[in-house]
Formats: sequence, structure tokens, C-alpha cells
Amino acid sequence: ARIVKTTDAGNSWYVVNRTGLTDTIGLINRFFFINPTTGWAVTTRGGILKTTDAGENWFAQLNAGANVIFQSIHFVDSLYGWTAGGRPYKTTDGGDSWVQQTNTTIWNSDDVYFQDINTGWFGKYSSINNSLFKTTDSGINWDPILEVTGARKFYFFPDPIHWFIIGFSRYYITNNFGNSWLEFTEEVPTGLVSFSAPNDKLGYFVGNLGLILRYDDTTYVPVELTSFAANVNGNNIILNWSTASELNNKGFEIERSTNKTEWEIIDFIEGNGTTTEISNYTFTDNLYENNSQKLFYRLKQIDFDGTFEYSNILEVEVGTPSEFFLSQNYPNPFNPETKIDYRISEETFVNISLYDVTGRKIKELFNEKKQPGYYTIKLKGGELSSGIYFYRLTTTSGYTAVKKLTIIK
Repeated sequence: ARIVKTTDAGNSWYVVNRTGLTDTIGLINRFFFINPTTGWAVTTRGGILKTTDAGENWFAQLNAGANVIFQSIHFVDSLYGWTAGGRPYKTTDGGDSWVQQTNTTIWNSDDVYFQDINTGWFGKYSSINNSLFKTTDSGINWDPILEVTGARKFYFFPDPIHWFIIGFSRYYITNNFGNSWLEFTEEVPTGLVSFSAPNDKLGYFVGNLGLILRYDDTTYVPVELTSFAANVNGNNIILNWSTASELNNKGFEIERSTNKTEWEIIDFIEGNGTTTEISNYTFTDNLYENNSQKLFYRLKQIDFDGTFEYSNILEVEVGTPSEFFLSQNYPNPFNPETKIDYRISEETFVNISLYDVTGRKIKELFNEKKQPGYYTIKLKGGELSSGIYFYRLTTTSGYTAVKKLTIIK
């Protein structure tokens, strides 16, 4: 389990420091770096190592035993990570503590990837049965992806909207963050074993018997949308969005809906073609009717060759609410932060407090006089233990509502 490093593009290599492993026979199975200085490595005999100085020094965070074969490791951020191989382990504190996930039925997994703290995938070692599993609740439940058989290893473009699965002589691609999969086994030679992509449009497979296969992604729209937000000013909805870079960007269609099913094109804003500079855009939707309503907006970014990609959907509330309302927090379950939406239809004092399952008041989240409107508060769960809680909204005008939330760490 020696680790060697280069700082001159591979012209020379040296052995770095490694401490704390009780079993040094195991091989390194996978590295994962969340940034240039912080990374982890897993071994074939139960070891998890971490570095915080770009790999100069590695220290053991877990010695799970020689019979535990770690196949892979993935972190969403500097705190939240999972392992694959045997029964998975999970951490929510950067690896200072690892908890084996005894509630899952997934064993002998080959790879793991989490898009965010709630949504993740496991590739399970099987050539005939369901082998790709997805969770949307931070690993509490896992559902099989029926169209994928024989999943083993995951490989990504820099933009993870599209990634590959290389399995038991079967290969799959997603172009929508893993929501659907297309098998391309019959379109390529057999024996693919690994993939690497230097950018979002170009990648290379390597395989058995010296096989090298180039992949050109003609569907990817290389416009990096970094923000998309909406503000309400009276009856005007002001949309603002920014791009970090653009390549062949014809522009943006602005679409509006009242139900997220039927969309209306309300305008088109020209793009900046090709640029590496930050570009800022704005559009104002003038609503002439003074009605309280909920609207949805999205952008359709269009390339000069006609290819396109949709942004995320924004939800906007317009006008004075006709009634009081307390929403379910989102995300739920959550860690480390969640949001709570509420609306009030008249001027009143508003109190929102958090309670444990015994009814004991834990903390007061909000207590102020508010004008009619739509509001959002944030709840950070850092100081709270995992479990079920309740939050209650009360007003001096007589409205009361209670919702349940769950914290998972």
C-alpha cells in the first residue's frame, strides 16, 4: 500500500509518508480528491487514508479489518462521503468517523457516486441481476435501475450531467445526471476497461489487447450556467442569470408555465457566441394582472447548430397570498441545512419553533412581525442530533400549523 507521487508530469516519482494503517499488505484500490489538497484512498484490506496536504502525508482514518475490501470512495463535499465494497461505510464529518450502513441490502458493490447528499448510486457486482441502485433520501432506501444490468465502474466527464458505466461487457451512458440510461454495447468493440475525459466533449476509452477508443460527444452544449434567479418587484418578475463561459451560444429562450407541464416561450435573449468571460443576463416579465399566483420559469440554451439544454426550474409567487400556509421543509431528510417556506395573508406576528418527539421546545427559529407575503427561513442542523423533530408556525391572528422533519448524519 505504498503511495507514490509526481510533481513534474511523471518524469520523476517519490514515495510519500503514510501512517496509522494496521494492515500494510493491502493494495490501494481508489483515490478521490475533493480539491487539490484534500483527498482519500481506500485499500483492499479495510484501510481508509486521508491527506490534507496534496498527498505528501497520508494518515489512516479507519482500519476496518483485512476481510473488508474497499473498492471505491466518493465525497460530495469535504464532509459527506461513502465507500463501496462489501457493506458500505458513510461519513458526515470528513472521515473522522465512519459508520457501516447495516440498514442497506447492498453488498459487494464495485463503485459509488453521490450527486448531492441525498442522491447517489451504487454499482453492484453482478452480471445478470439488478446491479445499479439509486437513492434519493441519503441512503435510507435504494431502488434498482431496471434498464442497467452488469454495472461495475463509473466514469465521468468534468460536467457530471453525462457519465458512463463500464460493466460486464455492457456499457451505458447518461446525458441527464443519471435519470435515464442508454446502452451502447453493440456500437463499440468489446473489452473496454476504463475511460478518461479531458473536457466535456471529448474522452478516451482503453481496453483489452491495446484497444484505444475516442469518444466525441456531439450532444453536449458547452455553456456553463453558473446562476439563475428570480426577484419579484410588484407585478414584475425580474430574471437574472450568468455564464462563466460560452461556446457557440446562440442564446436563451425564456419559458414560463403555471403547472411545469405546459410551457410558453415569452422571449429570446441573444447569447455571446464564444467567450471565456463572465456574461450576465437579465429579463423582466411584466405581469399586467394584479393576481396572486404561482409561476415557473426556465431557460432553454440553444447552440448555433440547434442543440439545446434546459436550466433548472424557478418557482415564483406573485401578489398577496390569499391564505396562510406552512410548507414541508426541503430537502427532507436533510444534513446539514434545510429550508422552510411559509406565507401569510395579513400583517401578524409570526413564531416558528422546533420541538423534539417528546414535545419539548428545542429552539425558536423565528419570532417577528411580518407583512403579508411569501417567506423562507433556513434551519442548520449542525448542533442537532439525528432523528425526528417537529416545527410549528403560530401567528397572533390565530393560524397554527405543524410539520415533521428528519435529520440524518
